[in-house]
Amino acid sequence: MSVKFTNNAETTLASGINSSVTSLTVASSSGFPTITTGEYFYVTLDDGTNNEIVKVTAVSGTTWTIVRAQDNTTARSFSSSNKVELRVTAGLITDAVADALASSFAKNAFTGDGTTTDFTLSQSPNSEDDLIVFIEGVFQNQSTYSLSGTTLTFSTAPANTRAIVVYTVKAAVSGANLNHDQFTASGSAAFTLSIAPINENNTQVFIDGVYQQKTDYAVSGTTLTFDTAPASGAIVEVMTFTQTEVNVPTADSVTTASIADNVGLGGSPTTTTQSASDNSTKIATTAYVTTAVANIIDAAPDTLNTLNEIAAALNDDANFNTTVTNSIASKMPLAGGTFTGDVTFNGTNLYFNGAASSANYNLALENSDTFTSFYGATDATVSKGYKFYTGNQSADLALTLDATGKLSVGGATPQGNLTIKGAASDDIDLLTFSEDGTNQSFSFNGNFAGSGSTGNNLTLDSYWTNDIITFGGDGKVGIGTASPAYLLQLQASTDTDLSIISGTSSGDFGSILFGDTDYPAEGRITYQNSDNKMRFWSDRQHVMTLDDNARVGIGTESPSDYWSTANALVVRESDNSTGITIVTGTSNTGQIYFADGTSGDARYRGWLNYAHGTDTMSLATAASTKVTILSSGNVGIGTDDPKGVLHVHGGDSGSSYTADGADKLIIEHSDSVAIDLRTPASNQAIIMFSDGTRSQGLIGYNHSNDSLRFSNSGNQTRMTINSDGSVTLGGALSLGDTITHGNGVLDLYDGGSNTSLTNGVTNGNVKIQSVVSGVGIAAVIRAGDSALGQVDLPYQSGFHANSPAVTNGGGNVIIFGGTHHNTGSDYSTTTGRYTAPRTGRYLISASVLMNPGSTTSYERILFGVNQNAASTQFGDTLCIPGNTNYEGLNITVVLTLGAGDYVQVYNMGESPTYGTSYGSFSGFYLG
Repeated sequence: MSVKFTNNAETTLASGINSSVTSLTVASSSGFPTITTGEYFYVTLDDGTNNEIVKVTAVSGTTWTIVRAQDNTTARSFSSSNKVELRVTAGLITDAVADALASSFAKNAFTGDGTTTDFTLSQSPNSEDDLIVFIEGVFQNQSTYSLSGTTLTFSTAPANTRAIVVYTVKAAVSGANLNHDQFTASGSAAFTLSIAPINENNTQVFIDGVYQQKTDYAVSGTTLTFDTAPASGAIVEVMTFTQTEVNVPTADSVTTASIADNVGLGGSPTTTTQSASDNSTKIATTAYVTTAVANIIDAAPDTLNTLNEIAAALNDDANFNTTVTNSIASKMPLAGGTFTGDVTFNGTNLYFNGAASSANYNLALENSDTFTSFYGATDATVSKGYKFYTGNQSADLALTLDATGKLSVGGATPQGNLTIKGAASDDIDLLTFSEDGTNQSFSFNGNFAGSGSTGNNLTLDSYWTNDIITFGGDGKVGIGTASPAYLLQLQASTDTDLSIISGTSSGDFGSILFGDTDYPAEGRITYQNSDNKMRFWSDRQHVMTLDDNARVGIGTESPSDYWSTANALVVRESDNSTGITIVTGTSNTGQIYFADGTSGDARYRGWLNYAHGTDTMSLATAASTKVTILSSGNVGIGTDDPKGVLHVHGGDSGSSYTADGADKLIIEHSDSVAIDLRTPASNQAIIMFSDGTRSQGLIGYNHSNDSLRFSNSGNQTRMTINSDGSVTLGGALSLGDTITHGNGVLDLYDGGSNTSLTNGVTNGNVKIQSVVSGVGIAAVIRAGDSALGQVDLPYQSGFHANSPAVTNGGGNVIIFGGTHHNTGSDYSTTTGRYTAPRTGRYLISASVLMNPGSTTSYERILFGVNQNAASTQFGDTLCIPGNTNYEGLNITVVLTLGAGDYVQVYNMGESPTYGTSYGSFSGFYLG
């Protein structure tokens, strides 16, 4: 496809378009390129703010087929009469250059022989700037060669067998579109170009002839900056492509097929002047035309040397001879004559003179192309009027037109531009309109009570309805009534309507205004069709809005901005506090009711009442009072007679008593009563006791560890009931030397001076608690009949690790990344080490699934102590599978370790472990 373009082509949209259509209609296609299949042109759609470039691929009359959103623009909607212009755009230039360069980029390849320096190109470049030369893929500086016509000469002959490639830009389009900058590096990473590239992609950069990829530098304006400064002394060359418009074509490169049908030639183009006798289709120069015109004019006078002047002299009459002959034959002789037929005056004036010697005509009738003039005198100093009579001149005056242009009907003296006189009557038609010339459609009727009387009025009647509009002498206007009692009165025997119709744009309002002599719109009611809102104004300020969903906003125009389930009525005050006041008598009740129906208690399912007689507020749900607040401040839930500050009544307890001042919280029910304090699982529920100081005592339940604690004396914990039922006391417990429980005896001897140890007996079990690092006081030994004679050591060091990492053989540590349990946190999932917390014996075991590489590779795992698998080996296990199926290796040993010694599992074989879901590493302290 090829692009077409013409100069100064512009039109407008004949109709609007949206952002998705692929065709449009313009006011005119004149001036735009004529295209055929495979051709196109670009146009810009402009609405004064935004524009879009589209590609026109077909034209049918004023209908164009288009491709949207060209040249990085966005498809938009446009309106009728928006601009459509053929402008110079990046896409036009790019496509035009691409078309022109379709055969202009030439490649010549040669092979060096070590002696030849001259090479002949296939076309003649304008200069060395139009050449890109490579030897074995290395760019050649322009200083290494010269150009003369089609001969390229190297300063030094290329070596034998070296590949030479020369790219030449020349043909239908030429011009200085390649800018060359050369620098010698001096340690700096930044270089200043002679021009600013349009884009970094318009540059080619070479260091000592080696092309630099664009990720190694950046361009900003005329500054080119390398990521790393070139070595000092290196030659830096920058080729900048600056083509921004199509250049002048080279000689004989433009063909007829390349020129659009409609081309505007700007400037002062010249061509050869043809001979005066040449009447071919060649271009006529101004000299040729001047000679031809001069031959026609010859020596005619200046006032008759153009066709227009000659035509004007002949009255622009193409049949001048016939016209003159016929005109003379039809003239009435000056001496007079007799008209024998109808007389028609076409394009002539008719004058009547009252006296033969008078220069001012008494009556004149003048006819022109636009109107006929009828006047009493032709002299501007003479003022005359006309009177028209229906009968006798003295009594039957029907119409008067005075010299000032004022008209009167009915014999009155003209008072204004139009004066209509009627007789004194209750009903006289002054002005009548008829649609058929026979029947009266509308009429203005006068009712005259006397000269200057306020009882006079003017009424518009119709054939169908009387008293449509009445204008009273007292200034009152009635619509539908002949006797308006107010300045404006609308009246009908049935419904009465007043319609105010306005536009639908955002600035169009229908309004009723209320004003005074100071300002015509102190208050107003407006309705805006664009958002369907009615607004109320007072003292020139907006006070209330009613929107199309029956929402009311007081102090806001947008009640819909607020919570959707509670915006039926919004009261807003942005700068001060605000509220809603319900005022009643001192013995009456102010009420807000909530309903979901129109019968029974559906009309009052909930309410909020304030009884001023008793100063009591009540809140109701399900059609009955649920909360009552007395004037004393007592709150009743479920009762309207609360006995305390808060009285929760779920039913009658059956007891009757008189509350005193200490009864602040009363919870009453006919059944069992509970207080439920609910918190998240990680928080506490607390009942706090305070005096002048907060929280002197409390009862608290900690959900994170399911313990219940009791505190006093400034929030000192005195007792804790733990989740397992054990009780921890915060003070000393005085006991004898032994505790007898059932048939068992516990010897309470701690063997030292630590008197804070707590020994306890629970359900026949014995536990001994001690201070555990990182835990606090905890049971370190548990024994009893429920454990069947066993002794529990809950804080004995032990672990079970899983999720072994895939580990190659050759002495690598297998790291197990997860744990099922890790008492004491002695195993590390990061290093794969189990570290002994104290000196003693430990049971260690491991199980690993191996992935044999071959039937001859062996598998071997072992335990290494203190990161020494070579000299300190334990549980060495070796296997040669004889096949490539997965193999499991297991080790279990008892090791004596010192405090701080650590154990790891090593893969010492030739096969890797398999997967992360197969294998474990475990151990625990024996003692």
